[in-house]
Amino acid sequence: MLNQKETRETLRKIAFKLTRDEGLLEDLTQEALIHLWLREQEYPGQTRSWYLQSCDFFLRNYLRNGRSVDSPRHRGRLLPWELRHQDAPGEKDGFCEPVGLVSAREILALLDRWLTPAERQILQLLAQGFAVREVASRLKLSHTSVVRHRRRIAEVAVRMGVEPVPPADRT
Repeated sequence: MLNQKETRETLRKIAFKLTRDEGLLEDLTQEALIHLWLREQEYPGQTRSWYLQSCDFFLRNYLRNGRSVDSPRHRGRLLPWELRHQDAPGEKDGFCEPVGLVSAREILALLDRWLTPAERQILQLLAQGFAVREVASRLKLSHTSVVRHRRRIAEVAVRMGVEPVPPADRT
């Protein structure tokens, strides 16, 4: 099903219902293709509509949970481009892109070379939406150990220029 041009176009239409932004549309279409491929591997033999509906639900949750740098949840927290890179040393026009255009995959790839294998596994599971306790259970680690690794990952991310998301008010 993944190789069919019709399926790709349908996934693009599903993503188009969620955004009109061309860059985000491409990112969502890619995320839907990956999700579709994973669902086909995990649950073979389902109907085409079952897979497509799964992709639709996945994309809606993806945006709602703010896993994409472009998500509405994160967009308001980003500084304007001019303020973020005003005095950036070594910056040449056209060679630096705004953080809002960087996909989550590029951030993961940036962090990858600075993390230990255990931290990479934890980050991948967290990026897939697993909670800390689920990650601990899957990797057979203690909850505290996963929290410690997550803090180290966050420190590396901040050093690399990935801006943290402030915690939501719980009033």
